[in-house]
Order: sequence, then structure tokens, then C-alpha cells
Amino acid sequence: MPPLFSPRRRWLAAAILGIGLGQAALGILGAMALTEMLRAVAANTGLAPAPAIGFGLMACLLAGLEWVKRVATEAMGLDVARDIRLHLLEALLRQQPLSAASRSHASTMLPFMGDLTALRQWISDGVARGMVAVLIMVCLSAWIGFQSLSLSLVVLAPMCLAMVAMLWICRPLHDSARRQRTLRGQLATLIDDRVRNAITVRAMGGEEREMKRMARRIDGFNRISLQRAGHVGRLRSASALGGQAIVLAGFGYGALLVRGGEIDLHHLVGLMSLAGLMATALSDVARAAELTVPGLIAWQRLRGRMSEHVSSTQPAGGRRRAETGLTVETLMTAGTTRPFSARVGNGEVVLLDGGSSAQRTGLLLSLAGLAGPVAARVRMDGRPVHGLKPSRRRNLIGIASPAVPLLRAAMATNLAYRVRSRARPSAEELARDLGPVTESVASLVRAMAGRPRLLLLDGVDAGLTADQQEVMVDYLRHWPGVVVMTAATRGLADCATRHWRLSDDGLVEEAPPAPTPVTAPVVQLFPHT
Repeated sequence: MPPLFSPRRRWLAAAILGIGLGQAALGILGAMALTEMLRAVAANTGLAPAPAIGFGLMACLLAGLEWVKRVATEAMGLDVARDIRLHLLEALLRQQPLSAASRSHASTMLPFMGDLTALRQWISDGVARGMVAVLIMVCLSAWIGFQSLSLSLVVLAPMCLAMVAMLWICRPLHDSARRQRTLRGQLATLIDDRVRNAITVRAMGGEEREMKRMARRIDGFNRISLQRAGHVGRLRSASALGGQAIVLAGFGYGALLVRGGEIDLHHLVGLMSLAGLMATALSDVARAAELTVPGLIAWQRLRGRMSEHVSSTQPAGGRRRAETGLTVETLMTAGTTRPFSARVGNGEVVLLDGGSSAQRTGLLLSLAGLAGPVAARVRMDGRPVHGLKPSRRRNLIGIASPAVPLLRAAMATNLAYRVRSRARPSAEELARDLGPVTESVASLVRAMAGRPRLLLLDGVDAGLTADQQEVMVDYLRHWPGVVVMTAATRGLADCATRHWRLSDDGLVEEAPPAPTPVTAPVVQLFPHT
């Protein structure tokens, strides 16, 4: 169940319940005014102005409270959806990048579009209005019972039977709604995949096949949607039939009470005028039951998506002030059983090669605390990289990798994600040294801005010119922290002081690669010629 009664929403919930009590009270006062009007007409004294004015005033106030209740219940639903939307966005931003990349665009956006809409409608039109409807029915039944206990029991009987019928219908409604939700997700994923690979569909001549396949999927979705609509129709029919049964049973049994002299006809008509409010409340209960099924399904999906986060194998605390540099303990890559441990001091540059590109990228993401390797403990300057606060991560770690793409925004916006404004001049200086700003240069500038203690570079030198590589080599050789990189060119690889290689057994450390020999000009080899 979503958190309805948070401190910010308690007053709103109390106001909604107060509106329900106000509607019940106005209904009772209107019934009393109608009774006095009928008695005045029966006594041939004409239409009494005071009861008539009072009845009209109560009707206007009831209409006004209905408007206020609608606004208040919608505000409740929007506020709950706001909090869940923020938690969902935070969970999506903190989940493992590789698992996020494996999801389609439709799967990522469905919780924001479909699930949150279903949840908001359930809270506003379902939970909030349902609570008010039950409160109104209880209050009106109690008032009728105060006037005539037996009449109250007769009125309650069809109301309870209607609610039992609604509960009986909710089970098949739940099954069809869950099936409809599954088919909708499959349909959205299929459309998203085919649109992304439209060139493949056209190249293979598969347009007709895909259209037929899509038509079958849509027909299946429409069939289950019509089945769900049938269950919803039965639910609403039960509420409508219950409202008519309340009026029929009330007047039928009330006629017997009038004949027996236990109650007069004017009083009976006044009490039965409350049946309209009770029927409306019963309709709200049916609407709440209708929205509860998709709302619960949406909440289960949202709760599961919000529980996805980067797993940490160690607590976030335990800061060690005396430890400096990068410390890796018992790190094992996927598919291997050989643990790897190493310690890299500040000022050292580690070259990472071997394995596939995806394995090297995954290892760098693990060192950055953005993915979870098996049984690994990774610390930078004594602080575990998994579980770092956002501000600490921004200052401690910089990464340039295709797995961490640039935002579709200006360079200043990308830098704002890395450093504060006081560190911008150094980033601008680096950008000037590297020359024309390409995507590789922009990624490097963002990662190196503010001189983070741990710099992770994932093959970004492939898009650099020879002059830009020389500038990068100079920067890396004088870097104050630790650099771990994969190099696509020999220029950056030559400045490495450590060498880690991914093999079939796991990650191993080898001797640094020998520098590339420099070919001297012929006049230098033979100076006396």
C-alpha cells in the first residue's frame, strides 16, 4: 500500500474525511427539511418557506462539497504520485548501468506513464473517495437506525448484498486486468523493438509479416480488454442494482411501518431521500473496487522497480584516513573463480587490456562503484566506492566511457554534473589544451574536471589526434591520483606504470608494456655523413 498518511498528507486526509462527514450531515438536514415541507403541504398550510429554503440551501452546499471533495482527492493522488515518481527516478538513476541499458525504452517509460497514472487514479478516485463513501453510508445508516432500527436493517441488507457481489466480481476482474497489463507491455516492447530495427525489417522484406503479427497481438489485446470491460460492467451493474434495491426495500418495508402506525408517511419520504446519497456512495465504492485491481498491480510493479539499486558488498562507512590510493580486494570477474587483489598508489597509471570490450567496461564500472562485481571490496583513499554519497562520488571519481554517455545538453551542463563552479577554470584550460571539442574531448574534459582522485578512462583516446594524445600523456603522467584506463592507441599505453590483463582465469597483473621505440632521423643515426 502506498504511503497515504505521510506528515504532509495527514491534514489533507483529515479534510477529505471531514468533507464526507459534512456531506452526511447536510443530507440528514436536507431530509429533515423535506419532511417538514411535506407535512406543511399535507396540512393545507401551503409550502413552508423556511423548510423549502433550507432544502435548497442544503442541496447547494452538497454540490459545493462534492466539488471540493473532487479537488481534495485529486490532490491526494497527485501528491502520492509525486513522491513515488521521485523515488522511481532515483532508483532508475542508481541502478546498475548495464542492466539499465538492457531495458527497452518502452519498458523504462511504462512505469512513469502507465503505472503512475493507474496508481494516481486508484488513490484519488479509489482509496480517497472510497473511504468517504463508506463513511457516508455508515453515518446515514446510523441516522436511519436512530429513527427506526428495523428500517435501517432492511436498507442495509441490499447494500451489503451489492458489496458481496462486487467482491465476487473482483477476482475475475483481477485476472483479466493482470493479463491485459501483460499483453500491453508485450505489445509496447514489440513495437519499440520493430521501430528501432525498422531498417532490418525493410531490408528483409518483413513488413507484411510484422503487420500480420502485430494485428494478431492487437486482436488478442482487444479480446482481453473486452473481457475486462465485461467484468467492470457487471461491477457497475451490481452497484446500480444495489441502489435501486435500497429504494425498493426501504419504501416497501416503510409502507408496512406506516400502515402499522410506527412512522408517518412524510417522515418515511424524508428518510428515503437519503437513499440517493447512499446509492451515489455505493457507486463510488464500485468505482474504488474497479480501480483497486489495476492500482495494486501498478503498485507492485513500481515497488519492484524502486527496490532495484546498486548492490553493495560492504557497508558505506568505515572511512580509513591513513589509507591512500586505490585498494582492490577479492575481485572476481564474471565466469572466473580466481580472486584479484592489488593496491595502486597515487601518481600511478594502470593499463587494463585483455578480454572483451564489454568485460573491460564492466570492470571499470565496478571500480567506479556503478556495477557490482562478485565479492569485491574496492576503496579509494580508504572510502568504499560502493555506497558513496553523490557529492563524495562527484569529487572522488571521474569516468570517461561509452557506458557513461554525455547528456544531450551544453558542455557547461555536463560539467555541472562533475564539479562546482570554482573548478570550471581548470576544465576550460584542459579543453583549450586538447583543441577542438569533439565527443571524445568533451567526455575527457568532464571526467578530468576538478582532478578527481580516481580517473577511469575507457578507450576514449580512439577519437583523439596525435597532438591531443601527447597532451593527454602529459596530463596523465602528472595526475595527482590514480588512473585506470583502457587504451585504443599506443600513445597512452606507453605512459602506464602498471599493467592489468583480463584472462580466462581472471584479472592478473603483468609487467608494464615496453615503450614504443622511437625511430630517429637518419642524420641523427649518422651524424658525420
